[in-house]
Amino acid sequence: MFDVYIRKLIPCFMLGTFLIRTTKVSAFLAALSRLQLPEGFTIALSVTLRYFPTMAEEWNYIKDAMVLRGLSASFAGFLRQPIKIMEYVYVPMLVSASRISDEITQAAITRGIDHAGRRSCLEKVCFSIWDALMVIIYIGIICMMTFDFLRGGVFP
Repeated sequence: MFDVYIRKLIPCFMLGTFLIRTTKVSAFLAALSRLQLPEGFTIALSVTLRYFPTMAEEWNYIKDAMVLRGLSASFAGFLRQPIKIMEYVYVPMLVSASRISDEITQAAITRGIDHAGRRSCLEKVCFSIWDALMVIIYIGIICMMTFDFLRGGVFP
């Protein structure tokens, strides 16, 4: 049962990691605005793209602070001192998560993310041959999975 969830979640995490590491938020927003997606959706995605790298950086700061206090941020450290680890990890993460989300939202509004006019971008955003190839491959995989499902195949 657990392996089914892992098989379904790993591609999502891989895609999200790839998107966060390779995409500039301004180019991503320009592409989404050209697709004419709802504004609330694009704002949520832009805040999310900025949020996860910032939280990873914050996690590194918390780990450094724990090392200074003589605590280990590993799983073994959690098993040895669970109450202290929860106190020194969860409380700062919750506080910083709230603060960071507010700061990112304020920065996005300051940059004009809620502007009603047409969004501009300095980078050229277009649908290339590589994008078309990926769409064709994706549609092919979906067709194969659908055909396999209709035949009673192996894909759950």
